Amino acid sequence: MSAVLGENLHEREREISFLAEIASREVSAGRELDLQASIDRLQKSHPYYSWIGFADTNGTVKQATGGMLTGQSVIKRPWFQHGMKGPFVGDLHEAVLLAKLLPQAAGVGPVRFIDFAAPVTDQQQRLVGVLAAHAHWVWAEEVMKVLTPGSARERGLSLFIVNSENQIIFPDHQFGETVAIGQQTSHYAVQEDANGRAVAMAWAPVKQSALQTPMGWKVLVRQPVDAILSDVLVLQNVFMYTVIAGVLVFIGLGVLIARRISEPIEAITDGALAIAAGNETATLRVRGRTLEIRRLSGAIQSMASHLIQRNHAIAEANSELEARVAARTSELAQANHALEQLARRDALTGIANRLAVKERLQQEQVRTQRYHQPFSVLMLDVDHFKRVNDTYGHAAGDEVLKLIAGLMQQQIRASDFCGRMGGEEFLVLLPDTAHHEAMLVAEKLRLAVQHAATPIEQNITISIGVASDDSTRFSGQDLLQLADARLYEAKRRGRNQVMGENSGQGELPGTTDVL
Repeated sequence: MSAVLGENLHEREREISFLAEIASREVSAGRELDLQASIDRLQKSHPYYSWIGFADTNGTVKQATGGMLTGQSVIKRPWFQHGMKGPFVGDLHEAVLLAKLLPQAAGVGPVRFIDFAAPVTDQQQRLVGVLAAHAHWVWAEEVMKVLTPGSARERGLSLFIVNSENQIIFPDHQFGETVAIGQQTSHYAVQEDANGRAVAMAWAPVKQSALQTPMGWKVLVRQPVDAILSDVLVLQNVFMYTVIAGVLVFIGLGVLIARRISEPIEAITDGALAIAAGNETATLRVRGRTLEIRRLSGAIQSMASHLIQRNHAIAEANSELEARVAARTSELAQANHALEQLARRDALTGIANRLAVKERLQQEQVRTQRYHQPFSVLMLDVDHFKRVNDTYGHAAGDEVLKLIAGLMQQQIRASDFCGRMGGEEFLVLLPDTAHHEAMLVAEKLRLAVQHAATPIEQNITISIGVASDDSTRFSGQDLLQLADARLYEAKRRGRNQVMGENSGQGELPGTTDVL
């Protein structure tokens, strides 16, 4: 649970940082309307964002979802003050300025948010404002519901999220209560509750990225000790009472039975000791000279048989429990693998997303530096994509993006890699490919898109920037910057063309930050 919460926080931080990069380009180019569309799209894609906005360096909100707080000053808000300095994730707090603007269901209680903020700069890296988002705390409830075992209530299992002061911030009906776990160095403890019952607790810290301000959150699990050890205690009592009964029987027989029956008693004792030593085939049926001896030997033999059967049942139960644990472990591993794949796959087009592209780029750069093989990068952008959305609607625009992604996968090799950088921008990595070969691939891809049947009433074209390195003189980031610069040069020269090394754009830009 702590890992999933930490990854959720990190994912929201990456989204806001990425949107801040987009905002830097939009504000620098004077395209505030495009910025408004970007923040509206992000809010629609993640409904837990109650508010997303952009404030200039004076603290005045310029763009915001739903127009909320537009024109108002947020200069005193912690997210604005920290966001001026760098990426920021704020601790849980109640709404202040938005409390009267957001719809709130009756009986829900105070509205609480987590703040995410990132600075926005222009092309000269000068600060022009802060982009921020308020994520509604209800997302934590949804995460905990998904991860909570179905048998939690039956087993007396309680789950909490606590802050750095050990105060409960989830569930909401216990918000603000303090959990007495002190300053223990271990991650578990056993305490008594108000009824004097022993309760076991275990907790794990919520891990955060290096850029986040440590909030000290912990996920805590609490369960009565008797619920944890109930099966063990039952077996322990049964075994203890059985042993006591057997001992009392043997003591009584030793006191009451006469010398003439001492040999049968010794034989019975030897058989019982053999069974206790693990010899399940041992027999206690002794030929006695009295009815009592015969009945005693038969009773003890029956008791031993029941004990052996019970031991077998316990062994089978343990085996079944181990199988269930193994099955649950396998299911958890599969779920973690599925989550990891989802985190690296673009939801719309099905190809790799920005995170996966960044990882693959680093891998290919290391391989290029090691083996000194050529390496090329194609940066693609759909021409006049905003016009497509405005004319045919965003659903048609999504179909166009899917078409581009499909054509990319058809035109490149199995060893190549393609992904969506965001919006209408795509990236193709071409390992072991020189610049002239990359230009041919880019032109082939451009023609494929230009002549492809589209879901709208016009042809779609793309502009492509090509950057290559065959001597490890550039880093992966350098190649991305160079490809991005050539892409924008292709746009400037009229679009629907490929711009490479000999096309008039050979110098590396100084400030463009693609990733």
